[in-house]
Amino acid sequence: MNKLYLLNEATHHQIECNTVCQRLYYHLASLKRESGAIKATVKHIADGVGISESGARYWMLLMHDAAVITMERHGKYYDITVNDAVSFITTPH
Repeated sequence: MNKLYLLNEATHHQIECNTVCQRLYYHLASLKRESGAIKATVKHIADGVGISESGARYWMLLMHDAAVITMERHGKYYDITVNDAVSFITTPH
């Protein structure tokens, strides 16, 4: 079975992830505004991917720690920017 990793190409920081994380990243990347920032609630993001809010929070925090996204909270909304220098890689296990 192959393992899936999320790689920040700029820092070479790599985290093991799954297809939920991959779908979440691609969803966030698709929401980018011209300014590069997304303003959304965790519920809106989770609903867009079809996952739980707790699952969205979990993966967003891991992606934040890996500098894949930045998040700034404003009440119930987050301003999110997405790093484009990201790859998903698989390795045999």
